[in-house]
Amino acid sequence: MKNFLLLICLCVFSNMQAQFPTSVYLTEYVSGIERITEITHANDQRLFVCTQLGIIHIVGTLLTANGNLMAMNIVFVVGIVINSCSNYFLILEYGAWGAAISTIITQSFVALAELELARRVFSVSFSGLFLFQVLIFVLGVGGINWGLQALTMPWFLSFVLAGVLSVIWALITKIIDVRSILRIIKTKAT
Repeated sequence: MKNFLLLICLCVFSNMQAQFPTSVYLTEYVSGIERITEITHANDQRLFVCTQLGIIHIVGTLLTANGNLMAMNIVFVVGIVINSCSNYFLILEYGAWGAAISTIITQSFVALAELELARRVFSVSFSGLFLFQVLIFVLGVGGINWGLQALTMPWFLSFVLAGVLSVIWALITKIIDVRSILRIIKTKAT
């Protein structure tokens, strides 16, 4: 189960990378006149939701393979209700920004609910040491991304470098247990 949690951690914290272009340009045609609008901070919500989507896909695949479709469907129905209600109130007040916040709320709920469902189904408990390792890993990856953001290099290079440095940091903090991975490979080979 620790390898499963590793996959979740890598999915979550590789998405902390903020090296994508910081502005999105929207071209509008108003009365036949082309108007280009710059949307800043579009990055923040997109990357934040990528984290939840990654968790939902990974944990959802695990729960589906285990046959827990009814429980997942209940989580999704509650997510739909949360999304509908939050869209109703937030879009009226804040427009597109409200839709983004509504999506973050919904995806966060579904991701956390699926994680809790997986924890209960597979009877997983977490030790204090492991949670401390994850906290150190999160802070380290945040520091890596913060440091890379200060450098002036192409975003793709920065993104790849952040991924490589995050994996190295996971090895250092022992989030990735090389011995367990080698043991699994050796067992599969025989």
